[in-house]
Amino acid sequence: MTEEKSEAPQKTTYALYEDRMRELLTSGDLTDEQINSLAKLKDMVVEDVAKEAKRKFDVDMAAVQAKCATIKANARNTYHSSNFADLHHINESFAPAWTSHGFSLSFNETARRDEEGFNTIELTVSHIGGHEQKYVWSPRVLPKTEKSSIVQVQASGITYARRYLISMAFNIGVDNDNDGNPPARSKSKASNANEDDGYIKPSLVVEIVNELKELGADKKKFLTVYKVESVGKLKNSDYPKIRKQLDRKRAQQQEEAKNAG
Repeated sequence: MTEEKSEAPQKTTYALYEDRMRELLTSGDLTDEQINSLAKLKDMVVEDVAKEAKRKFDVDMAAVQAKCATIKANARNTYHSSNFADLHHINESFAPAWTSHGFSLSFNETARRDEEGFNTIELTVSHIGGHEQKYVWSPRVLPKTEKSSIVQVQASGITYARRYLISMAFNIGVDNDNDGNPPARSKSKASNANEDDGYIKPSLVVEIVNELKELGADKKKFLTVYKVESVGKLKNSDYPKIRKQLDRKRAQQQEEAKNAG
């Protein structure tokens, strides 16, 4: 009976690079052709490492998002008469999920301003595998009042930005969250206006812009489909359709990343 020989495992690009490096270094002086060959192999290694890091990021991100689907609103915005999940509640509920999958978060106030001149807060989601993803938010804070100093107002805006950036990054939905809406109007005024015909709120503008960039979508083509010149001109009534479109695109990319692994 003949014994079947198992195939040797296929070498990674990095292993091939090491072999080629060892071969060239022991051959004496390197020719220009050998140096170019080594440089090309190095570029391939860098590209492969980046792809693998992104794949691991996507796989772990999908696992975290599955655990962070929805959270209950636990706080009340008295100015807007609206409900929201505060930063402590979000961290307490979901930080164990993202840290256990190798994610860490860092925030920074950037010098960059958005289209309307507001300063931006940037969240960097770093993964233990080496890939990182950035998300940007422009907090529109309330003006200083007699009961609050400018420092308090700025701190409030940063906290607001942090909780929305985390929710955007991990696709966290908040049950009964209507924070960021204008102060409640009387029924008589509300009955004379159809809010569904208005533009989407700033928080959703930032969310859509970031997701289009993250998914590598063609922003110009996207705007053409909805017949608008900018994301800020999208209508409230279009958002459910847009949300499904972006979620479908993300799920497709995550599935492709799993299959590639």
